[in-house]
Amino acid sequence: MANSPGEPIFDYTGGKFGPFEGQMFIGDQSRSNIMRVSLQKVAGEYQGVIFDFINRLQTGCIRHVFAGDGSLWVGQTGRGWGSAGGKEYGLQRVAWDGKTTPFSMHDVKLTKTGFTITFTKPVDPTMAKEATNYMVERWGYAYHPRYGSGKTNHKKEAPTKVTVAKDGRSVHLEVPLETERVYKIILKVGVYKAKDGTGTANNTAWYTLNSLLE
Repeated sequence: MANSPGEPIFDYTGGKFGPFEGQMFIGDQSRSNIMRVSLQKVAGEYQGVIFDFINRLQTGCIRHVFAGDGSLWVGQTGRGWGSAGGKEYGLQRVAWDGKTTPFSMHDVKLTKTGFTITFTKPVDPTMAKEATNYMVERWGYAYHPRYGSGKTNHKKEAPTKVTVAKDGRSVHLEVPLETERVYKIILKVGVYKAKDGTGTANNTAWYTLNSLLE
């Protein structure tokens, strides 16, 4: 998702930037994208989930600031390592139109038996209850003095149980839990929809699980 993350900033705009109040946004210098992050405090430390938000802008995203109208200004540079998009530098503004609510995973939270996904709109309950409409991957990384690591102990499986909330705004997935793992939760593309028929704006979430709930 990122190679050279820029400055993180929290959305405290009071809803002027859409339905993500309190979540973090962070850009990347190399990939020229912006990601959305929601944190969860577990065992006294923060861990959480990250989503793709915007791909891609004109050059690397380094500095971010919310204006009084709730729009996000992004200071950019492609100098040094270079960046996707191609421009050497730039300034772009990201704004919500004030009316469109995309069907999106809003948040993912760890539970004692798996993960609860909340959505920006109610899901189609018949579709959402099917375990085959989800794929959960998990893997670790090797920690060593050398640069980088491939994925270790990579596993893929559907959830063992799916529970859809009565209001359709959340779904709980029961999956095996391991610490020091990245969990990638994928909604089936072209199938997963909201109750109103809207397709997903994002179908993938990455949760970094360092500690389990007691």
